Amino acid sequence: MDNLPDEAASAFENAHSVFCTLGTTRKDAGNAEQFKKVDLHYVQLAAQAAKQAGVQHFSLCTVKGANANMWASSLSPFHALLYIKTKGQAEEAVKAQGFACVSIFRPGTLDRGQQARWNERLASRLMTTTPVKDVARAMVLDAEASRIGVQVYEEASIIDLVKSGALP
Repeated sequence: MDNLPDEAASAFENAHSVFCTLGTTRKDAGNAEQFKKVDLHYVQLAAQAAKQAGVQHFSLCTVKGANANMWASSLSPFHALLYIKTKGQAEEAVKAQGFACVSIFRPGTLDRGQQARWNERLASRLMTTTPVKDVARAMVLDAEASRIGVQVYEEASIIDLVKSGALP
């Protein structure tokens, strides 16, 4: 994936919209640097490849509270802060590409059904979660609307969009 712009060029050719939902966990990645490689660097590379291919609309799924300016540390006890900061940095990296339209989706904890990790299953008992299929549906509805500029969909607006079936 480190050569993503070249590898993805043909896949993005003639595409109007690209949906990016790249993400991992620190545990799966092995450490903070590898986590950032997936959640930030690969997102940047995907956005660059899409821009080079002439894509007009880049749609990115990040996280509720994403904030590029948040203080964070690579130390394990502070990973939640690093996660929020890295997702915010990914948003900024995508916006910097200059797409005609950028859509950012910031759901809370995702309901991944049978694929949920133990902490996601616990979170679903303590707070509301957003089904992955609802985020996907919102991304499709947004792409079909052919908007211009940057659109940010927080958790509540994702749910509203899916319930209404159309953009306001």
